[in-house]
Amino acid sequence: MGLLLVLLFMFQAIFISWLTGVEVILRLLILFSLSSLISFTTKVSDMVEAIEAGLQYFRCLGINPSKVSMVISMAIRFIPLLREKFNEVYEAQKARGLNMNFIALTIPLIIRTIRMASEVAEALEARSYDADIVDPASHRNQSFL
Repeated sequence: MGLLLVLLFMFQAIFISWLTGVEVILRLLILFSLSSLISFTTKVSDMVEAIEAGLQYFRCLGINPSKVSMVISMAIRFIPLLREKFNEVYEAQKARGLNMNFIALTIPLIIRTIRMASEVAEALEARSYDADIVDPASHRNQSFL
């Protein structure tokens, strides 16, 4: 990430101004720090519940909060898996003695990611997942009286 920030700063400094570059880098660092703080201190299920509750107001616009929160939850849970797949590809290429370049790492990572997403889609389809169906277990604690 450090290299990306340096490149971004250089781009901003060359084409706009160094002050704008500093401002952009500081904003990104603050954004990254706050998002890390939230993700380290909050369970994924709590984040998904909060997102779903916040999106209830957009139901009138045709947005399904359950589906949006499911997508966000899966994206959050895929991040460690992507890191793991990247490390696998990196170690395999290093063991083969290949030069580490962007394309040599990216292509196998994309293929593995697509395969993983396809497996998840098949699993959801096999379980007949539909976010519109209400889970009966969520209504067990309610009394009819």
